[in-house]
Amino acid sequence: HGNGGTGAPMLDSVASSMPSLAAKYILVAPDGPSSSWNIKAEASSQDDQLYVGATLVAHLATFDNVDASSFTLYGYSNGAALANRILIENDDPRITAGITDGSQLNTFQYHASNFYVGGESNAYTTVKTTLTNRRLLQMVGELDDVIPAAGGASSIPDGSGGEVIFVPWRDSAYHYAQAYGYTGSAASLTPDDATMAKAEYLGGDVVAIVLKAGGHVAGPSEPLAQNAIFSFLDIPVPPGGSGLCTSACSTEFIDGCIGVGGLTYTKCRDQMADAGSQLQLSGAGCVAECTDTAEMAALKPEPDPDPK
Repeated sequence: HGNGGTGAPMLDSVASSMPSLAAKYILVAPDGPSSSWNIKAEASSQDDQLYVGATLVAHLATFDNVDASSFTLYGYSNGAALANRILIENDDPRITAGITDGSQLNTFQYHASNFYVGGESNAYTTVKTTLTNRRLLQMVGELDDVIPAAGGASSIPDGSGGEVIFVPWRDSAYHYAQAYGYTGSAASLTPDDATMAKAEYLGGDVVAIVLKAGGHVAGPSEPLAQNAIFSFLDIPVPPGGSGLCTSACSTEFIDGCIGVGGLTYTKCRDQMADAGSQLQLSGAGCVAECTDTAEMAALKPEPDPDPK
């Protein structure tokens, strides 16, 4: 969970938005001390990477219904920063993957061509020369006004009167890939369209995406984020779509199809189902099966109470 949050709402959000994930994985969402995770200057002063990455993993591994050989971290914002800290500082091979939403590496964790261990004082002066190989999905929003996807100063205090600085999202993924054995140049973005861009390494073991219309934390209800998670975890996309229509699709549906085309809700929905239609061919990339946003649903006609 993010700074100021708790585990229960995140657990509910993930389980309700992605039931196919909940059907495959046991989901556990701990509460951070003081509703935060200790990275640099948060309210928590505990060793949270040890708490989650060692103590909690060891406890969960004692249960018979748990696959003790494979744990995946999934964090939002401050929780994503903790996932990064664990991926760097913890070498337990049972932690096999990480998903970060809303926080790439910061420059305490990676600078001068090296990864760093925070230590008890969060000084980040000890170089971590090697990382344990894991799989990683990193998701950021291009419009994030808390942690800029392009890197640089965030709105997060660093405890010394300044702000935490972040590595650009593409560089963050590239540094992880290099630590996991990749020796080539930085990956090109494929795809790179109006909705998202993706960089991929090591046959999909390291994947980084930026959501072009995304802000701080995509969350589990964002269809593009859902599809990235399903693909990364090898979970089939459920029939009937992967969630709400994207915000870009919603705008195109309302302003482009109804507003400009003058069509009805039903006609615009028909266009979403037509592979040759303006909605399918537009940059919004509308998907026929996605669920209406609230704005789209408001334009849906009421059923005739007295059909003839």
